[in-house]
Amino acid sequence: MSGNAFGQTYNAPYDIPRFQAFMGGCKLQAPTSSTAATQSQLVNGYTSSWFYVADGDKVAFNQSGSLNRTELRHETNWTLSQGNRSLHARINIVHQTCDQVTVLQIHDDANAGSGPNKPLLRIYKHQTKSPVNHLWAAYKTDAGGSATSHIDLGLAPTGYFNCDIRLVNGNMIIDVDGVQKANVNVSFWTFPSYWKAGVYLQDAGEATAYFDELYAGDGSPGTGGNSSPTTSITSPVNGAGFTAGSNITITANASDTDGTISKVEFFQGAIKLGEDLSFPYSYTWNNVSAGNYNLTSVATDNQGATGTSSVVSISVNSGGGGGSWAEISNENFESGWGIWNDGGSDASLYTSGTHAHQGTSALNIQDNTSSSVVSTDNLSLSAYTDLKVDFWFKAVSMENGEDFWLQVSTDGGSNYTTVKSWVITSGSTYENNNFYQESVELLGYGLSNQTRIRFRCDASDNGDDIYLDEIVISAKGSGARTTSESEPSQALLLQSQISRIYPNPVKGKMLVEYELADDSHVIISVLNLSGQVIAQLENGPRKAGAHALEWNALSTSGAPLPKGMYLVRFNLNGENQVRRILISE
Repeated sequence: MSGNAFGQTYNAPYDIPRFQAFMGGCKLQAPTSSTAATQSQLVNGYTSSWFYVADGDKVAFNQSGSLNRTELRHETNWTLSQGNRSLHARINIVHQTCDQVTVLQIHDDANAGSGPNKPLLRIYKHQTKSPVNHLWAAYKTDAGGSATSHIDLGLAPTGYFNCDIRLVNGNMIIDVDGVQKANVNVSFWTFPSYWKAGVYLQDAGEATAYFDELYAGDGSPGTGGNSSPTTSITSPVNGAGFTAGSNITITANASDTDGTISKVEFFQGAIKLGEDLSFPYSYTWNNVSAGNYNLTSVATDNQGATGTSSVVSISVNSGGGGGSWAEISNENFESGWGIWNDGGSDASLYTSGTHAHQGTSALNIQDNTSSSVVSTDNLSLSAYTDLKVDFWFKAVSMENGEDFWLQVSTDGGSNYTTVKSWVITSGSTYENNNFYQESVELLGYGLSNQTRIRFRCDASDNGDDIYLDEIVISAKGSGARTTSESEPSQALLLQSQISRIYPNPVKGKMLVEYELADDSHVIISVLNLSGQVIAQLENGPRKAGAHALEWNALSTSGAPLPKGMYLVRFNLNGENQVRRILISE
């Protein structure tokens, strides 16, 4: 089921974003075929006791009497000869005292053609016709509109059901919850016609239907029904070991072939640890006690279907051992590539000095292709549990919002997991033409004798460059993890963090959640891709703990922002973090 991330109730049906594409081309007819609201009135917030918002973000149609209706009549006519088309609706008939109520129609327009001025198709529920409480399709079987055939579409589901009407190459196909119920020739429907949706009572009584989805399409299959989403935990890997007291970040992938992901939940056994509403999906489980744990992720799609990942088992030890970091590789590239390899034409060994942190040589990656990578040979690391990568980098001519990634593979390079990314933005933590030193620890990745480290550039052309120098790879065995006194800033960021931004893409409003380990001064700004601050969401001291704020996608001047990519910059006690957002409506 489609959801409302903020739990708000919209004031009028047109306010609900997912209905605007279809409703924006309609007028409302009620209680007869007369116009209750014009297209302009609908867009400007029309609502009534017949037509209103239900359950926060559903459109409700209600009517009583005999042969009365509350229906959206789409005002664009079409003919079969103009190409394939379809109508999708997700409907719940929540109340019905009449015998028969129609919820979807194709109707000809007698004012624009020579049709019979009758419904060419009605999708209806009948409570007394045998078999009772079934859905039916009544359609005209001749060009004159005098003959009607009724097709049994099956028992009406309790709750929401998907109905798709597809007109393809002169045939009408009707699917209910993804199952084809009818496929008939209607090529003789040559007159201008239009879509209708709502409630139309065929006899005395009352009926109310809630619509969760309503949109027109191009006749392609798969607009109805619902396939369950899939999800898998990408980190930690199965069998990973940790030390008691560790903060374990669980990350997951999730996808849905016929919709979108609403949320991903993270479980330890039957206990829910937390959830994430936007990609990338992750949850940090803090201060984990010693023991053995089974982790799963559960993805929920926009229609409420769920999918569960395979179990990932981890062990958390009580401590001891561990040891110090052992240096595996130390490359400054003055003598060549060393253990590193180029991915192709968008990677090279730079030897001209200017962009090397020391000496004259560094690795160079650019653009965003399959060759925009540098990676190590296979590293024999099965004796170790933890890995650390220290390096210097410099960005040159990267556009605002472009980034590069550090990735790890434990299967010889067949699959890589992104560990961290660095976003280059003017006025932020990382800018062009400066050198930066980074240190990244990789915990819980299940190191093997086929471990590889890779850097990948995520830019837009060959003029956008990242230079990497003095790359040191270290490893150590299991045991307590220590943080040196020289790393207070990184330790703070592990706890003071942005929990999530959702929904992303942003549709009207956005919620930002963040956590502070200590009392901090917080500045949260929205920037365009030129680095200009166009809105400031937060600026001032905040207490330690969890915080949330809502933003309505308006600039500082109060103007709605155009669709496109933007940056959200978080300054926590002087440390910047940058996230990308997409405003889609």
